[in-house]
Amino acid sequence: MGNQVTGRLAVSHEGVLLAYPYTQYGRVPSDGWQVAIIRATDGTLVRTLPFPGGDADLHWSPDGKSLQYLLRSGKATNLWEQSLRGGRPKQLTNFIAGEVSSFSWSSDHQRLLLTRGNITSDVVLLHNFR
Repeated sequence: MGNQVTGRLAVSHEGVLLAYPYTQYGRVPSDGWQVAIIRATDGTLVRTLPFPGGDADLHWSPDGKSLQYLLRSGKATNLWEQSLRGGRPKQLTNFIAGEVSSFSWSSDHQRLLLTRGNITSDVVLLHNFR
């Protein structure tokens, strides 16, 4: 059994730690997603945490004590935070509708910047087309 990385690598602000989501081969992904936190210098595993989804764009929190990610539930995408100490994740935004596709903190860590919108698509059926 090996591990399969399922998202982007997140580098801590000081460059000491790396975090990435993964699942174990042969396991149902909804039961098996985790986040691994390793040392950048030698790849030593520091900790693993349960994770609700594998393709998330992980970011380190401004204080470096948590990982933040987007999670869609129902009709909305919200920003969540998971403490490196473990425990339950904390919801940081409370949108009731709409997609958030990306986020970032300002350089002074005082403002949260979000890319929000709705995804729409149309389907057209063509028949007797020559």
